[in-house]
Amino acid sequence: MNKIILFFAFLLSFSLKSFSQLIEGELVTDKRKIVSDITPIISPSNYDGKILFTISVDSYGNVTSAKIIEERTTINSTPAKIKATNLIYNVKFEPGTYFPKYHTGVYQIIFKKN
Repeated sequence: MNKIILFFAFLLSFSLKSFSQLIEGELVTDKRKIVSDITPIISPSNYDGKILFTISVDSYGNVTSAKIIEERTTINSTPAKIKATNLIYNVKFEPGTYFPKYHTGVYQIIFKKN
């Protein structure tokens, strides 16, 4: 029985990989997939923590706006925030005219010290 549970947990972890850093919002609800191969983890870094963004994605799959959610962010470094912001604008989602004109969600960038 434990082997079956582990097998399904393993399969589930792979099926949710593209949503690993997309944590809430319409993008998650509508299951819009991330198609870019950008890693949301910045390592090595001078910091341990995360920066959360409210993002908006157009029908072409491009991130058109990203605003840092200061009250849920654990890093105060301005250079780290600039680096994360530059990264977030390179994330691409699947295009589609059946998605809202501006799809929104919350995306997190994780920083890890090494």
